[in-house]
Amino acid sequence: MPTFAADELRHFANRLLVGVGASPAEADTIADVLVSANLAGHDSHGVIRIEQYARMVRQGQVVPGAPFEIVRRSPASALVDGNWGFGAVVATKATELGIEMAQSTGVAVVSDLMRVAREIRSGSPERVSPFAHERLGENKPVSVTLQTRAYYLRFRVNDRPGIIAKLAGILASKNIGLEAVLHEPCDTKHDLPFVITVEQTSEQSIREALEEMSQLDFMTQAPLALPMETAL
Repeated sequence: MPTFAADELRHFANRLLVGVGASPAEADTIADVLVSANLAGHDSHGVIRIEQYARMVRQGQVVPGAPFEIVRRSPASALVDGNWGFGAVVATKATELGIEMAQSTGVAVVSDLMRVAREIRSGSPERVSPFAHERLGENKPVSVTLQTRAYYLRFRVNDRPGIIAKLAGILASKNIGLEAVLHEPCDTKHDLPFVITVEQTSEQSIREALEEMSQLDFMTQAPLALPMETAL
């Protein structure tokens, strides 16, 4: 099997992508993502995909130069439309947007919403991601709702006395330990953002707590949970 240097492969991929209609900036982004996949050992998502991209462009399934549109945005979430652009380009821009939002709110979530929707419609509530390890069948998967980890909980509230005590009471009722409250100075009390970190608990407990919290009358937005991932 021939071996190529990463830079050589990026240059080759870039030329092919420009040839099928990608702009130089798009080609740079896509080539970097594809070669990075090869370097990580995920050859199924490496430069081998360029042939598929070329075919999808010809069939109108991918639109080079498609605008990245922010349809709706709140301080910690955004609904975006890639308008059938290249997935690597849209995902990169969505990630950059998520990082920008997280700098002011402390938390943001970026996900492939189309894939999530397909899994929800066709999968089991206890489903395992199709990206799981190929030898998963040799082991018994643990339901995602039973896995335990620490969480960031992001809130936006109409501030008044007793809010932290109320939230802490709900967490305690689900046997969830509160670790810290993180709050930056804010000019307005009518849409006050803050973050609570909690000790390791199950996703099921977090779901139940957030469902109860979302009914509280001082919430200006539904609370969000983000798991703290530990190093592998």
